[in-house]
Amino acid sequence: MSLLNALVQTYDNNLEVVGKVNKKRNGTEYTLLPIAHSTQVTHVEVVISTQGEFLSAAVIEGERNTVIPVTEASSGRTSGLAPHPIHDKLMYVAGDYSDYISGKSKAREAFKLYLEQLSNWCDSEYSHESLSNLYEYLKKGTLIEDLVKNQTLYLDDDGMLLLKWQKKNEDSPSIYKIVSNVADVVIRFTIEGLEPVMWEHTEIRNLHIQKTISDITELDFCYVTGKYAPISVNQPKKIRNTMDQSKLISSSNANGLTYKGRFKDARDSFNISYEASQKAHNALKWLINRQSIYIDGRVFLVWSDGTEQPKNWDELLRAGEQDAKEFYLNLTGVKKSNTGSESTYLAILDAATPGRLAVTSFEQLTTSSYYKRVYDFYNKYIWYFTHRKNDNGENQEGLAAPTLKEILNVIYPDTTRADILKNTYNTLLICVLYNRPIPREYINRAVARLKNGTEKGTWEWDKNLSITCALINFERGKGEFSVSLDTQNNNRSYLFGRLLAVAEVLERSALGSENRPTNAARYTTSFVQAPARTWTILQQKIVPYQNKLNSKLAAYYQAIIDNIISLMNPNDFSNKTLEETYLLGFYSQRKDLYTKKEKKGDKSND
Repeated sequence: MSLLNALVQTYDNNLEVVGKVNKKRNGTEYTLLPIAHSTQVTHVEVVISTQGEFLSAAVIEGERNTVIPVTEASSGRTSGLAPHPIHDKLMYVAGDYSDYISGKSKAREAFKLYLEQLSNWCDSEYSHESLSNLYEYLKKGTLIEDLVKNQTLYLDDDGMLLLKWQKKNEDSPSIYKIVSNVADVVIRFTIEGLEPVMWEHTEIRNLHIQKTISDITELDFCYVTGKYAPISVNQPKKIRNTMDQSKLISSSNANGLTYKGRFKDARDSFNISYEASQKAHNALKWLINRQSIYIDGRVFLVWSDGTEQPKNWDELLRAGEQDAKEFYLNLTGVKKSNTGSESTYLAILDAATPGRLAVTSFEQLTTSSYYKRVYDFYNKYIWYFTHRKNDNGENQEGLAAPTLKEILNVIYPDTTRADILKNTYNTLLICVLYNRPIPREYINRAVARLKNGTEKGTWEWDKNLSITCALINFERGKGEFSVSLDTQNNNRSYLFGRLLAVAEVLERSALGSENRPTNAARYTTSFVQAPARTWTILQQKIVPYQNKLNSKLAAYYQAIIDNIISLMNPNDFSNKTLEETYLLGFYSQRKDLYTKKEKKGDKSND
């Protein structure tokens, strides 16, 4: 199945949510758009009476994205004139635009095209009384005059529209706070007493859809549906966001020679019906807003053709031990959404140029296969994590795998190169979906970052330590190192890591509430490069802190140090550079000491 087929099927399976507004966590609204509709950032709302008179206008506060009807031409317009049917820019809807703004030679033609289009709709079998009310008002050509009288827009000293607020010492009116140039204001209309308002009116939406399809007289073979149907010529944009100019389907003009010599006409290479194009593009926009991962214009998307959408890989990898059982371990049929032949699709989209959106990857899987691939990755890189406090103020702790975004942040914490970030994330996703190990160079970068021990004790450093341990454990030991402390493991680097952890916890216990880097933190880089020599220095450095502890606790730490050294082969106690497995020993030993300390209560200085 092609990407477009999958998107059309997804749209048809979710018809019950078409036109319903949803909100993301950040408050941004999105919707599965009806056919022949798009989203538009609007700035001013105008109310017209049922007698076709101006009643009121107001600058729109809050969410300004509005679902508006569009034509095939207007949905993909760039430099040419192509009016939207109802709500549009000031230049299209104001007949007096050229009277108040100079140098706009296209304004009269734009308004003429808009008014003719609205008149044709009013005269058609798909008309609505509210459209006639709007037409009766707009044909008077007094919109800007009325907006000025209403104190929504303002004039300069020459009686022309004030495009930008110039008075620095005075607070600007609302309209100048939301647009940089008033000439770009977009108006949305409604009629007095109309419920719901015009841009949310289901009947008006359906009438527009019917008229739009009926107006397309040319039928041809649709490559997506396999049927003869009204054909789409201009394809929608605003796919990734409301400002996106890239198109998924496009062809250069005849002078571009993109298809010359291969096809007589651009449509010989690919044909899609208007309805299929609308469904596919609207479904894609909805899915991107609803559940994609977005990095510098590159979209990473997973979805199902059913109504229940699968979680993306980062959400699944963040799952704790109990959630993991629900999501992954019951792949044999306990959860209906994880089994059977229901399809899950994976797509990656990016734009190399501002006008062309490319599908860089597309794959169809069974839903159970998708979950199993993520679960296999989860099992390889599982480790113990402490996430930030939840809404109840509690730390979330437990076994989980690092998300790809978390791994990305450890590998490239400070880079401003967006291309590096999205390409690295792309590589990590391939590791998840195709059972490939994380590249060695990525692990080296993560380990190198932790050698700077001066950040020890911060939540971020501890989190990065857990992530790096997860990567090292599978890459070096194929999972042989456990999260819990292995007191029988005589791996040289693992044992040296344990010693560093004891020195860290011992000194931290003696410092109490004093917040400063420990000697173990400051000597980490040297310890990795020459562990035997550096340990001798550290032993001397921690003696004063041992003396500050009560004798029982000091003896306890010394006994652990003696036990670790006894496990080490004498030949291994050398200055050979440590392997990164020292971090596993450091993590497990430190966690073991702090866990026991929490159970007994902090009595380090009693």
